[in-house]
Amino acid sequence: MDRNTLAEWMKSESLKVHDLANQMREHIITIPTGSRTAWLEELCKRFDHFTAHVRRMMSIEEEDGYLLPVVEVRPSLSKQVEMLRREHDELRELTDDLSKRVKSLKADHNLLLRDTCTRLQIYMGHVQRHEEHENHMVLYTLTQDIGGKD
Repeated sequence: MDRNTLAEWMKSESLKVHDLANQMREHIITIPTGSRTAWLEELCKRFDHFTAHVRRMMSIEEEDGYLLPVVEVRPSLSKQVEMLRREHDELRELTDDLSKRVKSLKADHNLLLRDTCTRLQIYMGHVQRHEEHENHMVLYTLTQDIGGKD
């Protein structure tokens, strides 16, 4: 991806992550006290949609060298870029753990449902913070005029 395409793509994908996270938050804010079967099915659906998007996004970001245009323009950011790339591994591990938990939930669980919803909130916060950090780095580095001659 060229620099401008990368910057625009990351802005667009970040908005999608934000929207999907909000949809999940709207769903998990209130756990029903009555029948939970449909609610659990919807939770699984929203979680799968959110995590599929996050996984796809990380794969695309890593395709031709993770944030390579950033490192090419600002080699001094290579440590920060590597830290963000390692976070992809951690996000995948968190995603896998949460996926097992979400799929194992039963309608008669109470504490496990509440605990899982809390973990989902924290997880979405991690994902969004990671995306914001990436976006700031890309947008600052690739859209800043570095003062070359015209």
